[in-house]
Amino acid sequence: MEPDYQSQYRPDQPWFDRNGFAPWTVAFIWIIITFILFQMGGAVFAVIGMMISPNIEFSLEGLEQLSGEVGILFWANTVSQVLFLAIGTWIFARLSVDVSQRANFFRMKSPKGTMEITVLTVLITLAIQPMVWLLSWLNMQLPVPETLVAFEQGQMEMIEQILTGDYLIMLTIMHVAMVPAICEEIMYRGYILRLFERSWGIWAAIIVSGLIFGLYHLRLTQVIPLAVIGMVLAWVTIKSGSLIPAIFGHFVNNAGSVIVAHMRPDLMFEEEITTELPSLWLVLVSAVVSFILFKAVIQIANMYQQNQEAV
Repeated sequence: MEPDYQSQYRPDQPWFDRNGFAPWTVAFIWIIITFILFQMGGAVFAVIGMMISPNIEFSLEGLEQLSGEVGILFWANTVSQVLFLAIGTWIFARLSVDVSQRANFFRMKSPKGTMEITVLTVLITLAIQPMVWLLSWLNMQLPVPETLVAFEQGQMEMIEQILTGDYLIMLTIMHVAMVPAICEEIMYRGYILRLFERSWGIWAAIIVSGLIFGLYHLRLTQVIPLAVIGMVLAWVTIKSGSLIPAIFGHFVNNAGSVIVAHMRPDLMFEEEITTELPSLWLVLVSAVVSFILFKAVIQIANMYQQNQEAV
């Protein structure tokens, strides 16, 4: 649905190309840099939040209390995502692509068919949930070091505290759904996916970017379903030629978790629920509906592409 970006690209312009860096190398460089900046920035912003908070005294004892201040931690995480995943990626991309082509590079556009594919992406996000549940169960059968299990348990306790607490649901959706949907999509489906495409082609880019997206969340017990969601979002991004469907799909996936956690926390956090298999008929229905929706995306993408070629 979009012109071949590589045919328009002028490799003598960007700094990385002038100096012989392969696009996939640049992708991994930025993934590592962003991960470090994001983690360090989150810690720094959390300490700043503690310093200005009237509820915590700035001391070593106060630092120990910080892990219980979920609101401060989530604000720190949000600021860090905006600064490093979104703004930082946009600035860093100047070394990979000419300024005049940067918006096109990130697929920050809305070609014909984007609205239809966005609606289908939202429906796909909802339809695949039983299969995601199955993948989650399979992932949890794999051996994981006890230290990582304990780390993830701490993460889940913090998430449970904010999702089931007295926080405004719209504020929670902003932290958990809206900001990650925009920032992570700009980085992963906007920048990283493009670089992998240039080096390895479409399908390798979809698979590798999805795997890295899954690993990025530091939840080894959920890396498979997270990676699959990342691959689905990468696929619709390429099919639509726009970042918009992936942003909406990502938002709905995360916002749905927030809403379910507020309405039915037993479905989100009870160990018996999260560790059992979904029913077979539910997975089959999910697979059939998802297949139909994927086919619809392909048909719409092909239809608008043929119309463009006819013009």
